[in-house]
Amino acid sequence: MNPALQQTTFDKFWRAVEERWDDDKAHRLFLEFASEKSLLMEAAARYRAAAEKHDVSRHLETIRARALTMLAQQSSERPPRRRAVLYVAAFAGGVLFLWLLLSLAPAR
Repeated sequence: MNPALQQTTFDKFWRAVEERWDDDKAHRLFLEFASEKSLLMEAAARYRAAAEKHDVSRHLETIRARALTMLAQQSSERPPRRRAVLYVAAFAGGVLFLWLLLSLAPAR
């Protein structure tokens, strides 16, 4: 999704939240979109700005929980490609070490 369309969609979801503040579905859809598009910081800023009119603590807590979940998933995921490179390097190092031992061993 291009950035302009993404921002327009984000704004549309936020307007729905403002128009139907007591509708949990509007908040859920807004936060799902913000999570998918990595816009949780901007979503939190919108909720903080609305704090003068509404109780936003529950929604900010939801954002915090989603952000922590995303962070945990990112830090625990190790790309398989990186792991494969590590295995290949360890194997090559082992082969090189064996070759070195065999070449330095006295001939019989």
